[in-house]
Amino acid sequence: MSLPQKTCTTQNAERLKNQGNELHQKRQYRAAYRKYSDAIKEDPTNAIYYANRAATSLALNEPPNSTPLMQKLGGGLELLHLWSQSVDAWKKALDCLPKDESATELDKRLRIQFNESLKEAEEALTAPIRAPVFYEAPKGTEMPWHRAKDWEQKLITANKMSISPCRHANIEFQEFTSGVETLKKVEQKVVNGQLMWYGKPTALVDLTNGIMRDRRSFHFDSDWIDTYNKQVFECEMFQAWTDGGAKKGQAEAPQRLKKLGWQPVRQALSTTIRIPTGAWVMSGFMASATGRYLAAFGFFSRAVEVLEWGRQIWNDVSVEHRGVIFELTFVRGVRRLQLSCMHECLAEEVKDCSFNKDDLAGLSRHMAAEVDANPPTPGSQIDPGFLASFWMYPKAEALSTLGWYHMQQGFAAEDEKGAKLEFARSSRYYMQCAQSYPEDEENVPYFLYIALEAYWWYGKALREIILLLHQIRDAIPKMKINWGNSESGICIEM
Repeated sequence: MSLPQKTCTTQNAERLKNQGNELHQKRQYRAAYRKYSDAIKEDPTNAIYYANRAATSLALNEPPNSTPLMQKLGGGLELLHLWSQSVDAWKKALDCLPKDESATELDKRLRIQFNESLKEAEEALTAPIRAPVFYEAPKGTEMPWHRAKDWEQKLITANKMSISPCRHANIEFQEFTSGVETLKKVEQKVVNGQLMWYGKPTALVDLTNGIMRDRRSFHFDSDWIDTYNKQVFECEMFQAWTDGGAKKGQAEAPQRLKKLGWQPVRQALSTTIRIPTGAWVMSGFMASATGRYLAAFGFFSRAVEVLEWGRQIWNDVSVEHRGVIFELTFVRGVRRLQLSCMHECLAEEVKDCSFNKDDLAGLSRHMAAEVDANPPTPGSQIDPGFLASFWMYPKAEALSTLGWYHMQQGFAAEDEKGAKLEFARSSRYYMQCAQSYPEDEENVPYFLYIALEAYWWYGKALREIILLLHQIRDAIPKMKINWGNSESGICIEM
């Protein structure tokens, strides 16, 4: 659906609003008030004109006329969960009410109501954000991967599997679950007086594959840490590089290759990239999931360094010999985790970061461009879940990160024109992000909602906001097919 073009009437309204802005900046409030009123007559659907007129009215010390507007504005912002803006609106609504000595009974009731709403908005603004990685579902809850499996069977029956994205959730869960089940079978035995580990050396491959496909596949139903740490025997078995960092592995791997050949080196490198102690993918994921973002960034950076190094020096070696970890899709999966970690660091304002928002934006643009430059080989038989994990989702996350970056740039802009330009860019990236996901993905309504926030800050016309609200409304039932019992699905339902 294309958005309607602005008519001459709305263009005239914008011209009047801009004139009002100039007069307001010159403190000519009465003249500015008249311009905003004329703009409202031209386009009564634009909430920005009402808000500007309300601000001018406050400057004129004429608060009573603004009370209903600020009440509606505060309530509307609450519905959108824009808590910072809602706090400001409720404070302005309170300022609009008469002082106690001249207040009517209605004014007194409104003051109580406004104070209660202000308190709720302030509490919501300061409430800690829950981490979705360790969402605890009630026992017996049908989770997304269970729903995806049932839905997959229906699509297979209807011969629509090739165009369905639901298999993504099912495959990622199965891979991670296979790793967890393998972990549980690890045993300790005493042989000839020595304590030995017995187990299948495939758990870390399945665990890391599941995480790189989608971090939401992480789940456990036992003492995860103790069970997970038992798999350390793979490090000894394959002689992985557990200390010394990336440089040590880069220095010793070619020497070991000359002596032993590809199979032991391939196994050692794969285990080093994936292993739980010392390095790198699973350690980075666990550190990120527990809020240790700088440590996580270090793990992911080491992994990326070795992977890029291996791709370069063994560029002409077949995948059968060097292994899948040097394939572009694997590197992309690790970079996706690294990008997410950088975003979390900056969003949480972690101190002593070695990177900034511009670095984040640069990596996001690189990832989006790299995905576009390396599409699947024409005619290749790629599983829909693999396509989603290593093409669709990395690009979508890069676009969402660019949306966040430009929204932050908008907040930091020194003038209104610069801020609007950044908010407009932010909304476009968030819209592109939502469109890049499969239609039944839980992130679709979420990022459309963030685009709605960017619309608000940009000052989009009300009819365009309503069109976006319709898209959010239409996206929610599709999301609920698989993700209705996920944490974000429950929040959206509420």
